[in-house]
Order: sequence, then structure tokens, then C-alpha cells
Amino acid sequence: MLSFIKKQCRVGLVLATLLVVIGFALLRPVTFKLTSSQDYQRYLVQVVDKGGNTIESYVVDSILELKSHRVLRWMIEGTTLNVVHPLVRAQAIVLTPSILLKGINNLNISCWCADKTYPVQQDLLVIYAHFATLKTDYIPIVDVAIRTKSVEGHSKALYMMTAIASAREGKARRLSKVEARKMRAEIGEIIAQLHIN
Repeated sequence: MLSFIKKQCRVGLVLATLLVVIGFALLRPVTFKLTSSQDYQRYLVQVVDKGGNTIESYVVDSILELKSHRVLRWMIEGTTLNVVHPLVRAQAIVLTPSILLKGINNLNISCWCADKTYPVQQDLLVIYAHFATLKTDYIPIVDVAIRTKSVEGHSKALYMMTAIASAREGKARRLSKVEARKMRAEIGEIIAQLHIN
């Protein structure tokens, strides 16, 4: 009888500890620190539901702080956080319980690094998809002053992205020369739209 009571006390203690940890995790904010190999700022972070609809958008320099109960709700609903910036590869962040429990989450965002001495050629279709995302998601939401500031000092990298976009890489090999030329021209137009209202 005494051992049964001890087991119940242990189970109760474990459950109480678990509830305290969960309660503590829900009281403090969840912080995302966005870092990349370059010093980029002015990221657009979108909360996207399962259907692909944007619920909320945030423009942040490098730190996004969210209330944990909202992150928990989004995690249950299966939403993701999409990070969009003209000079980095778009990244989707799947919300998991570990993100909620950590509190501070460091996210390393990979850049296109088109301004390196010997940049790697990329599939034209991949680069085109990146700029199409900028046209539909980044440009309409982010103010022109913030867009200009986001690429300030990195103009060479932005314009070099058209140079590294190769029609001889990946699925872009199937494109005709006319289609490839048209895509590059459209990429140039989108780059110009980053600087105008």
C-alpha cells in the first residue's frame, strides 16, 4: 500500500513538473534570430497556413519576437513561417514543439552569394522562381524605403543574380533561348521594381 502511494506521488510530481515547464514555455515569448553569411537586414517573415494563404506578415531586421500562445496555435494548425529577402534563398520554417520550448531560435539563412569571386551557376528556373516570389510577396507588402535599405551596399550581388542564372543548369536546360532571354528580362524588371514605388 505504501509503495502504491509512493508511485502515485512520483507520477504526480512528474506531471506537476511537466505542467510547470509547459506553463513557463507559454509565458515567455518565442524569438527567432535570423542570420546569414552576409549582413542582410529587412527580412519579410510571413505566417502561411496549410492552404498557402498568408495570415500575417512581419518586416524585421534580424530578430522576430512572437507570443508563445500564438506560435502554439499556429503549430497546431500546421502553419509555417516563410522568410523572404531579395538576396537570400527563401526558407520555410516548420513550427515544432522544440521551437516553443527553446524560446530563442537561431536560424541560419543561406544567401545566393552571387557577388563571390567565382559564384556558382544556378538553375535559371530557380532564380526566376525566387524573383517571382519577390514580385508577388515582397514588393507589394514591403515599403519602397525598406526595400531599398534591404539591398543597400549589396547592389552588385543583386545584379549578379542575373549573371549566375544559367539556362544550362538543371531543369532550365529544357528552355529555348527565347524563353531564357524573356525570363532574364523579367528578372531585370523585378530588380528595378525593388527601387521604385
